[in-house]
Amino acid sequence: MKPLSTVRTPDGQVLHLKTCLAQEKKISVFYTGGPLVAANSSAVFFCACDTVVSIIDANTGSMIRELAGDTEPVMSFAVSPDDSILVVASRSRQVRVFDWNTGVCIRSFKAHDGPIVSMDFDKTGTLLATGSADATIKVWDIKKGFCTHNFTGSGGVVSSVVFHPERLELFSCSTDCHIRWWSLLTSKPLGVLQGHNSLVRGIGFVHSGDTELLVSGGRDNVVLIWDLESQSIVSTFPVFETVEAVVLLPMSEEFEGKRKKVVAKGGFYFVVAGDKGVLRVIEYPSGKTVHEAPCPSKLVGCFWDERSKQLVSTTFDNTLLLHDIGSFQRTKQFVGSYDEVIDVKFIGEEQTHIAVATNIEHIQVVDVQTLDSNLLQGHTDIVMCLDVAKDGLTLVSGAKDNTIRVWQADEDGVWDCVATGSGHAADVTTVTLTAAGTADPSQMYHILSGSRDCTLKLWTFATGDASLETVYTRKAHEKDINDAAFSPNGKIAITAGQDRLAKLWKVSTGDAIGTLKGHKRGIWQACFSPIDQVAATASADATIKLWALADFTCVKTFEGHDSSVLGVRFLCRGVQLLSAGADGLLKLWNIRTTELVRTMDAHEGRVWALAVAHDEHTVVTGSQDGSIVVWKDATLEEDAARRAEEDTRVVRVQELSNLIAHEDYMAAAQLALELSHPFSLLRVLKTMLQRNAGELRQLLHDLSSAKLSELLGYLQDWNSNSRHCLVAQSVLGAVLRHVRPARLLEVPHIDTLVPTLVAYSERHFRRLGTLQQRVRLLDYTWAEMRISDVGQSTAFGAAQTLSEAQSHAEETSAPSLRSGTEVAQEPTDTSATEQQPKRRRMETGAAAAEASDSEPRSVAAEGTTDSAVDNPAADAAETTRLPSTAYRKILSVEDARDVMCVAGRRITHEGSRGNLGQLLLLHEHAGLDQDRIRVKKTLLKTLLGADKLTTLLESKHLVVEETPAEEDDAMDVAQVDAASATPPKRKRTTRQRKAKSHD
Repeated sequence: MKPLSTVRTPDGQVLHLKTCLAQEKKISVFYTGGPLVAANSSAVFFCACDTVVSIIDANTGSMIRELAGDTEPVMSFAVSPDDSILVVASRSRQVRVFDWNTGVCIRSFKAHDGPIVSMDFDKTGTLLATGSADATIKVWDIKKGFCTHNFTGSGGVVSSVVFHPERLELFSCSTDCHIRWWSLLTSKPLGVLQGHNSLVRGIGFVHSGDTELLVSGGRDNVVLIWDLESQSIVSTFPVFETVEAVVLLPMSEEFEGKRKKVVAKGGFYFVVAGDKGVLRVIEYPSGKTVHEAPCPSKLVGCFWDERSKQLVSTTFDNTLLLHDIGSFQRTKQFVGSYDEVIDVKFIGEEQTHIAVATNIEHIQVVDVQTLDSNLLQGHTDIVMCLDVAKDGLTLVSGAKDNTIRVWQADEDGVWDCVATGSGHAADVTTVTLTAAGTADPSQMYHILSGSRDCTLKLWTFATGDASLETVYTRKAHEKDINDAAFSPNGKIAITAGQDRLAKLWKVSTGDAIGTLKGHKRGIWQACFSPIDQVAATASADATIKLWALADFTCVKTFEGHDSSVLGVRFLCRGVQLLSAGADGLLKLWNIRTTELVRTMDAHEGRVWALAVAHDEHTVVTGSQDGSIVVWKDATLEEDAARRAEEDTRVVRVQELSNLIAHEDYMAAAQLALELSHPFSLLRVLKTMLQRNAGELRQLLHDLSSAKLSELLGYLQDWNSNSRHCLVAQSVLGAVLRHVRPARLLEVPHIDTLVPTLVAYSERHFRRLGTLQQRVRLLDYTWAEMRISDVGQSTAFGAAQTLSEAQSHAEETSAPSLRSGTEVAQEPTDTSATEQQPKRRRMETGAAAAEASDSEPRSVAAEGTTDSAVDNPAADAAETTRLPSTAYRKILSVEDARDVMCVAGRRITHEGSRGNLGQLLLLHEHAGLDQDRIRVKKTLLKTLLGADKLTTLLESKHLVVEETPAEEDDAMDVAQVDAASATPPKRKRTTRQRKAKSHD
């Protein structure tokens, strides 16, 4: 077993090289705006995330499950009071009912002619009201799946529907700014509340003494209190902001000790959320604002979470805020979507938090464990870059507002901006703190910043100062400066530019030391090795280069990314490299061998951010897809798991050998499948096929779908190998016979396995069919030519093939032909047969067979003798003829031509036609001329040899004429007179003509 790779540092320390980074946590996008509700009895939130519904843990903000919808965005959803089902509606007008605990869609149906904008359950969870953009409201029995009510008359898009908490009544708001009141008992409207001048965004019900009131807030900057009995406005409260939500605080909750006094007077509290980004608590009936809670940005929604007794609000930048109702302090903050992560850094003494720069003007400070976040507000445009000091308590940032800011944390972990520096003429694209920074308050920090104005600035900062001082400014590159970094001792700095160059600078004077040339495209990042005098650069040409600082030469190049390399960091005291690319991949490299150790994939977009903790056990990456992944060094865990797996595997392999030795092939086959040992499985299956087919049938019955898929995969490989195709075909036949088709359709990857199995199986059967066809053709030719002097060899099995043709002739009204190896012949008196020459009648197109009165006799049977073949009487007695249909059974056009090969000689038939004359029956099928038959040169000569061929032809009363030498290479022609029984006049040969002329 290969041990862990180790390396010894110059100080004698032994380091284990990393081989694996495991994904510990992924902070992904779970809310992109729209509806958001809380479960009634579970600590979960349901959030709209584009085309899916995300279910997140309300305590940690981590993703639990996603409910997939269609390709259209989610418009609205509602959860039943018993938390059993979730109903989701998308822009496609489809309504889906989910069991959200399992993620199974129970049913789906089309509810309206337009998108459903709002929905609500009644208190029993049986009825669901939906409001649509088609200005209609429908009530559904969601358990039985039918519509119970259809209310029309709304003056536009129905923006919200709310059931009355006590009665079967429904309230709706639409774009005509009216509130409509419907009765489910009579299916008629009970009234219209007119008072708002803009869209109503929230309504609530409350009792004030004996009076039932309705509270409504709209975008007309007012909150109205209605008396439902008289349907009149009781009070109007101007709030001087666009109201997006109105929430009534429960009577049972205390609010700063004032609740009892207010309730005793018949009053109540309600919360207003609006575009000013402030949660405002208003007292009724006085209308006073008793509390305000500022929020990071504009509020777009708010609701009361009965389970946690907290107020949940959402902002326009997709952030969830949780407030305690007693102290009205923010308890948690979850970021639903980071949109695009530009940079990330570990902060804090214990590095338990990360600072995240996204495409907003604020910096997100996120707790890695709880995902609770806070905002650092100060920049006025998008933050582009971050860096942190070694102590983790000083953070510097650069933004598109052309400024840099320094942030420091106090003892309570609260971050404040302590200094601001301005001077760049364009976006600040990179900042870095000097590597010599410590926790000493008197420490002077050096800050290096680069900008799109192609300049490099050095700043000084001391703790307690409120401003940054510029030491010098240098024009560093011809194009944008993408990155800058200090050396470990803080005396040298390196910059990476879009001009394909990396430059080294002396920090104290700002003088250029050297230029690193070699990249073909812009350089995105550069860093120094913590041990050696080398630097690494990552470029858009998809390579990483290692440079020697002594002579500024490239010593190594790492290739492996498919696109731009956006980040690079040294690991394990400078022995390894970790890179991040635009292909969404992380790659771990061994510097000494330049080999790629591992590739990790967790992102779907460009990985802009890459940060490594001080202990190098934790890595954080941020991507263009808005996700942040926390990686942990899992080298030791992976090695321990691999060792345990190897130990277990050795035991199982030995167990497999024992099972085979004890001939327990059933268990051996199952174990071979579990261990993925195809060769052992092949041996076991061969034995099972030879011993007992019932074992194979039982094995197939016991296999799971996954194992059956694995077995079919092995059969696919074996079927493509001629050595193992017989076993593959036998097992495949057993699978097709004993496994039900319905089960086969459930086998994983069956759609890809079947085409390959079919293709190779067709090839095998086609090859066997061709071989059988050719063998039968040769057998028939051998039997018809009656070559007894060749011996009694059974290599070609001629008798069996000919008997099959004779059986077919018998079925087509020919004279009776026996099966087996006999040709239909009837013996007659020997003296009579000696006087009768052998004849064969040819019938063009009829292909009928006619037999004389002779006893059936085997042509190529084992008992045939040479004298029987050469006996003219026996030849004369043979009158077997085969119909053309029999030839079509066993011959193709090409085979018919092959049969007519006579090894370069012309043959003239003398006397009655012999067995060779039967070949003329092929002319109809082969499409050949009746008198001239085209032949190839090799078949009979190869089979018989020239001498035996001559003997054969002479025994059949055939006269052979030699062809001229110049015609040997051309296609020969055999001419046989099939029209007359008298032999034709022999033509003189060239030698005879010369002899006659000489005479």
